[in-house]
Amino acid sequence: MAIEQNIKNKLIKYATDHALDTVVIQGEIIGENIQGNKYQLKGHHLFLFNIIQNGIKSNYITLDWFCQLTDMQYCPVLYEGYTLATTIHDEVKRAKGCSLVGIKPKREGVVIRNYDKDISFKVINPDFLITFDE
Repeated sequence: MAIEQNIKNKLIKYATDHALDTVVIQGEIIGENIQGNKYQLKGHHLFLFNIIQNGIKSNYITLDWFCQLTDMQYCPVLYEGYTLATTIHDEVKRAKGCSLVGIKPKREGVVIRNYDKDISFKVINPDFLITFDE
């Protein structure tokens, strides 16, 4: 994936263009022959969920900008300005739904992230676990 998408050169160019000492990306590769290819994608796809510049984790606006400049993809964002539900049960209900990736199967869940406090956690969709016997 790194060679196919020329990631090393993209990171070097981005760092040079923005006077950065380090740029780190974090993401997930999904597609054929990976964990059963639940999204039924052809080939392999890298979806970024973090960019760390000079040791500082950036928000999704910066990640979106980075992805536009480098022709890379980031994980879909469902909500901006999200407010947590009052109960875990209600939060699990919100995690249910179809994925925005692939053939739109049930989504695995959602990641809730507070960039100001650098906190994130995942809420799993129980229907996804049942569908894929996990």
